[in-house]
Amino acid sequence: MGRFWDMICLSVSVMFVGGDTFSELPPPKSLNFIWETPFRLSLTWEKPEDLDHSCRVNYTVNVYNSQECSGKLNSKRVQTLGCKLEISNENGLCISVRTNPENCGQRGNSRPVIFSIAPPSVRLVKNRSCEYSHSKMKCTWIPVVDVQNLSLYYWLPRDESIKKCKPDETLKPRGCIIHDKSLKEAVNIFYLFNGTYNGTSVINTFKDERPVDYVKLNKPQLTIHRDGQKLIFQANGTDLDEFVNLCYIFLYTISKCSENITVHEREHYVEQYDPACKYRARVQVIFSQNCGAGSSDPSDEVEYVKLNKPQLTIHRDGQNLLFQANGTDLDEFENHCYIFLYTISNCNKNITVHEREHYVEQYDPACKYRARVQVIISNNCGAGSSDPSDEVEYGGAMTLTEYCQVDDLRPGL
Repeated sequence: MGRFWDMICLSVSVMFVGGDTFSELPPPKSLNFIWETPFRLSLTWEKPEDLDHSCRVNYTVNVYNSQECSGKLNSKRVQTLGCKLEISNENGLCISVRTNPENCGQRGNSRPVIFSIAPPSVRLVKNRSCEYSHSKMKCTWIPVVDVQNLSLYYWLPRDESIKKCKPDETLKPRGCIIHDKSLKEAVNIFYLFNGTYNGTSVINTFKDERPVDYVKLNKPQLTIHRDGQKLIFQANGTDLDEFVNLCYIFLYTISKCSENITVHEREHYVEQYDPACKYRARVQVIFSQNCGAGSSDPSDEVEYVKLNKPQLTIHRDGQNLLFQANGTDLDEFENHCYIFLYTISNCNKNITVHEREHYVEQYDPACKYRARVQVIISNNCGAGSSDPSDEVEYGGAMTLTEYCQVDDLRPGL
């Protein structure tokens, strides 16, 4: 991308604050700085004058992300005559350095030496926003001024090079996508916007927290099914595989009768079923604060529908038995929305099958058949079910026709 820092123009002022007291150490002298890169500021200074040879000192460096020396403060203490700061210049900078005693008798801290750096003369963008998922960052912004060739670059402190964010025209109003496997483990990320304004190259730099503090999850799907006298609310996500399960929290919002409840769960949520109530619910996936920050959009609302208890009929067609569910209220949705859950016991076997219509089984005259059916609304259409039908029994003894057929096979007849 070129050496943008060769084009940085800085406004710097240096001052001393505080008054003289006999116990103060002298401040550092010859404070100087240079931008090694757009995000790395190198500070150097010389040892204070008039220090006793036995007096050992260290230095405190305070950095404000404001030219007015106010707001958020970052501080570090060093033993050397200089340090390097990984920093951006979004709103100007105020940096101070002071001398601290280690074993200098009764002498105290020095006055700080303060210098300030003006913010960029032109703000290129506003409303920056980035979303992280699976080693990708989608970033969008709105240009503030008419800038030509506006591009976004990024830098991760573990890397040496500044890389370009790949433009993506599908992101509005302007945007690009960062593809980098190091994003997930990065402790922070720096951005650089570069463009031409009124014929002059201009850069703006920004620093954000770690990418996992900007997680964006896909909208989940909510399913509701009944198990006996309980309703089970289950979130189903398509991208919940990047982090451990403990990183995901499911926020269920449920309306039943005249009551609204909100619950946080690690997995599904179970509610005692009240057949007199109509249930409507949504779920949202929250990325736990222990892992970062972020969320999904809420799911579509799902309504749990109580269907009438169906009737089950069983009849024989040749060597097959046909199990047929008959409902009185299966006309509200399209046919594909209804699933029939047949539970069948024959001889020593118990089987459960899901069918769109009837179920056919090879008939075994030696077996007695017992069966029930329950109607379930497909997840693609909503949620709901009926109570299971009454149990229907078939067979267990030969029919009259079968008896006659066996009798005709006796010898001599």
